[in-house]
Amino acid sequence: MFFSLSLISPSFTVSLINWLPDPPASTSALPILAYLLNVISSVVVVPITEEFIFRGILIHRWAMKWGVSSAILVSAIIFGLGHIIPFGAAVFGILITLLYFKTRTLIVPAIAHAMNNAATIVLELFFPTQQITINYNFSEYLHLGIVLIVISVPFVLRFTYKNWHKQQLLLPYFTNASQ
Repeated sequence: MFFSLSLISPSFTVSLINWLPDPPASTSALPILAYLLNVISSVVVVPITEEFIFRGILIHRWAMKWGVSSAILVSAIIFGLGHIIPFGAAVFGILITLLYFKTRTLIVPAIAHAMNNAATIVLELFFPTQQITINYNFSEYLHLGIVLIVISVPFVLRFTYKNWHKQQLLLPYFTNASQ
């Protein structure tokens, strides 16, 4: 939340962070409990909630209003703005939406979303990062990012091309309701 806000108004974000109370003093059990709650939230609560809101509600409403392609793009952009790396999250939002259209159920995208969040948590265990700030230096992992992008782009493009609907199809909710 703070990252996206900092892009719009850095000074307001800094003042907001300074205004927030300091976390309570650390005890031996508190960090473990906080970490477990963060994992549960990131791997269970957030994927289910975001998939229900973005794929379950917004895609359908916006597709009926603007068409499927526009709904996918707008939903992905808004989904991306709520994350630390907006562009990556927007691309992920497009892929998850296409997965939703392909499977016609929210369960599969929610599981994929949970797996993505779990992978992020596992990677943070092996590559701990400092607190992300406005002046975060991304060059430290730039080479790894480029390699991963080069490897993944052909797969992402192929999946997107195969699953992007060229014609106006029934939305999953309406297709499942008619069966």
